[in-house]
Amino acid sequence: MSAILLPGQSVLEELEIEPSRVRQIKPPWKRSHYQSAVNWITKYEFDAKGTDNLNKLRGYLEAFFALCATEDWEKAAKFLTIRLNTPNHEEWHNQLEIWNYYSEQIEVYSKLVSKLGDDFDAFCFHGLGYAHFALGNYHQAIEYYQQELAIAQAGNDRKTTGKALSGLGSVYQRLGDYAKAIDFHEQHLKITRELGDRPDEATALGNLGLPYRSQGNYRQAIQYFEQALALMQAADNWRGKEVALNNLGGAYFFLGDYPKAAEYFEQALAITQTTGNRERQGRSLGNLGSIYRAQGDYQQALDYHQQHLVLAQEIGDLAGESDALSGLGNTCYAQGNFSQAMHYHQQDLRIAQTIGDRPGIASALGNLANIYQVQNDYDQAIEYYQQQLAIEQAIGNRQGESAALGNVGTVYQSRGHYPQALAYFEQSLAIGSQIEHREGQAKALGNLGIIHYLLGNFEQSAAHFNQGLSIVRDIGDRAEQGRLVGNLGNVYMALGNYSEAMNYFEQALSIAESIGNRLGQGKAFGNLGTAYLTLGNYSRAVHSFQQQLDLATAISDREGEASAIGNLGIVFQSLGEFTKAIDCHHANLQIAQTIGDRASEAHALGNLGNMYQSLGDLTKAHEYLEQALSLSREIGDKKGEAALLGNLGIVHRVRKDYAKAKDYFAQHLAIAQDLGSPHSQAIALYNLGLTFRHLGDFQSAIECYQQSQKHYEDLGIQQEWVNVLNNLGVMHSLLKQHNQAAEYYKQCLDLARSTNNHDAENLALGNLAGAYLQLGQNHHAVECYEQQLTLLRTMERSVEQGKVLLALANTQFRLKNLRQAIESYCQFLVWIILVGFGFLRRS
Repeated sequence: MSAILLPGQSVLEELEIEPSRVRQIKPPWKRSHYQSAVNWITKYEFDAKGTDNLNKLRGYLEAFFALCATEDWEKAAKFLTIRLNTPNHEEWHNQLEIWNYYSEQIEVYSKLVSKLGDDFDAFCFHGLGYAHFALGNYHQAIEYYQQELAIAQAGNDRKTTGKALSGLGSVYQRLGDYAKAIDFHEQHLKITRELGDRPDEATALGNLGLPYRSQGNYRQAIQYFEQALALMQAADNWRGKEVALNNLGGAYFFLGDYPKAAEYFEQALAITQTTGNRERQGRSLGNLGSIYRAQGDYQQALDYHQQHLVLAQEIGDLAGESDALSGLGNTCYAQGNFSQAMHYHQQDLRIAQTIGDRPGIASALGNLANIYQVQNDYDQAIEYYQQQLAIEQAIGNRQGESAALGNVGTVYQSRGHYPQALAYFEQSLAIGSQIEHREGQAKALGNLGIIHYLLGNFEQSAAHFNQGLSIVRDIGDRAEQGRLVGNLGNVYMALGNYSEAMNYFEQALSIAESIGNRLGQGKAFGNLGTAYLTLGNYSRAVHSFQQQLDLATAISDREGEASAIGNLGIVFQSLGEFTKAIDCHHANLQIAQTIGDRASEAHALGNLGNMYQSLGDLTKAHEYLEQALSLSREIGDKKGEAALLGNLGIVHRVRKDYAKAKDYFAQHLAIAQDLGSPHSQAIALYNLGLTFRHLGDFQSAIECYQQSQKHYEDLGIQQEWVNVLNNLGVMHSLLKQHNQAAEYYKQCLDLARSTNNHDAENLALGNLAGAYLQLGQNHHAVECYEQQLTLLRTMERSVEQGKVLLALANTQFRLKNLRQAIESYCQFLVWIILVGFGFLRRS
């Protein structure tokens, strides 16, 4: 017999059952059931080494059903009050709840409904309500709580009325109907204060804080949790204190204040260790694991989740085991250890299915889908997300439905199916707005911002990010604030507004540092490195990417590590340090292959292809780019496919195989049009324009450039727009249409100056001077050359000044400005001497 069960004889005495008299009971069928009950209570044995907790209570369950079969309902009801030899001496039917055997609880309570009067029915309805709630059968839970409420109100039983209201509030909270949840919890709170029931008042306050927390009103939630904690402390209620502390920790966790959240979770853990409540101890350990995961301290997170798992398995807490496995899986996922993450989430799913926990099943399916998505198995990811969505809709969980819709949208986003992604994100936002789930609204707005960014709709992208940022600032969610600020930085990078982009990246870094989020710090350093790389500040770029790499290595973030190494490779390539660049790209490729990130693998192969193109090894460049293209097509990455087709087109253009180059650029353009991406279309059209120029088809080249210009102008991407304007000028010059050429060069010059693009300004001045010479406007040509010369001196580009000095002198000579011409020729001669002796070097 289990150590947790009481001696059989004492149980029989409690039930007033005398075994010797059982044989006298009539009729025989009733006697048979009584004897069965006695045998189960006194003779049941099981393997004490077994891990199935239900077997520990099998004897009591069967004895209960035998008593019900006798129709001695009072004895059956009294049997429920038998307590176990556990630390908390729970009644055995409550232990079923602790061990998550909700289906068995439902069977037990259902047997006694309508057998012992209204008061006992209310007790059964409450148990049935909670069991169905735990299983995710929310609408059935509501029905039972409402039946309990009706009985309590009819009998003017205020305490039971409060219990029913509390149960209803909890269900509506889970359903995402926060207004109803608040209403029910406020009614419960009012009753507890009327009755002067301080422990129940604290419980009501804690429950009232939960819907406010779910709505993102964290400050209001914290006020309620603090009031609950104060009452529990005054009553020296250790269990209540622990619950309040965990609630407070959760609120600060959602605010992104990880140190404060950890402080509360640590206090809650200390209480559970003192009281010996191992189930609650496990929950606190799991909460701490989540904190460390959010901060990017994956080893600590794994340690805490593993401790939670061991505790849950030791005490047979299946729900706790499920939570611990989920935490372990999410941590491995964050590390890029996808195979191990898959293993944990599959175990989590099996347990959730075993105990019939539909919210848990939905969560596990979503986590598994995340893995399939990052491994580019989009069909499997969609299937799991759709299953998750179906469960959330079936149980009426609007918050979960909103999240699931967002998840489906991210798969379509990854596949490059932006219109479909947009539709799912808009549905997610609509639900979040309806239920006033502000955190969900912010997440949906962030997703919409990313889609519009990928589509090149930068104004709409920034608008969505700013709307999301307004929400998270209002609710105080620092972690999400950091992510959205970083996204805004990327928008300004795309627009060529580098100073504003750097400002946002610095803000994101500051936020991540303030909350101890090392993962966020790494991403911010990566963004800063990209900005410095674009600006040509290679030393700062290397420094930023190295910091990103150091952080990723410290927290075992393999994806971050691969990204940093790949970025360093691009910097070294720009610096001409090709050996280092190749080493970095190969290291990036190896990590991507190790963790099974096929999109990153394709990206690394593409970088190697671009690297070898820079080295002039077009054969190797073509080989790597084709491998990357094949992989991108295999995983359905349309955006990556389009970019690689463009890169292959460039390789063929360098080979002077213009017909093949044109074919690749045309394929790039077709995909960009299917994706609805004006930015990608602009790039493809620009490359087609260059190719038509080489083919001598100047009119087609102009048409492509004009379409490209229109896209860049609409997008506001000025750094690319300026190049198109210059090329349009060149094309009209080649067609001897010098007036039109001059107009394009002037537009190019104005735009270059407005964006402080000195390279483009230098090019435009030189080309404009040439156009003026062709038009016989030599005075204007002199002005352009003089401005160009001043600019080159400002830029400290001494070597390039010679050509301009000679052109200036020749033009002055044509104008018969002999003194100025002689002066310019003399400066040119001095420049020749300095170059000849090696005194001038390109800066």
